[in-house]
Amino acid sequence: MLRRSQLRHTALDNGLAPLFEAHRKDGTQKVLTGEARSDEFPDTRLRLARWEQTRADVESNLQAFATAYTPFEEGLRALKTHMEPGRWDDLATAHRARMRERLGIAGFVASVRAALSAFEEGLHAVAADRMTVDELSELHGVLVDVYRRF
Repeated sequence: MLRRSQLRHTALDNGLAPLFEAHRKDGTQKVLTGEARSDEFPDTRLRLARWEQTRADVESNLQAFATAYTPFEEGLRALKTHMEPGRWDDLATAHRARMRERLGIAGFVASVRAALSAFEEGLHAVAADRMTVDELSELHGVLVDVYRRF
């Protein structure tokens, strides 16, 4: 059973946030645009190299959340011992669908996916010198805020 808290266990926040600190923004810009020497900014390179895995972890969490999370299942489970198996299945299915709808889980998943895409596009835009690291930092902040909402 997936728990809501498992959704947050990725490097989305702490793994990337240091890239946007005032004393590191210049290095982040140089690494992304290819202006940094190969021996410069090793921690920045490492954090950026982990992005693909972080994104995959977030996407995996979202997928599991979208398919496996049943809100308030603990309270519902107490009824299971008092019900016939077929009726229990009907109740559990109806409960899951209704609670997921009421909590807006599909909308949450969609908003995180949109923020992930925007951040990914931002990485490419900085690399192409079409966006600043400050703007990328704003996209990261939006991504983290959206991801923490649930």
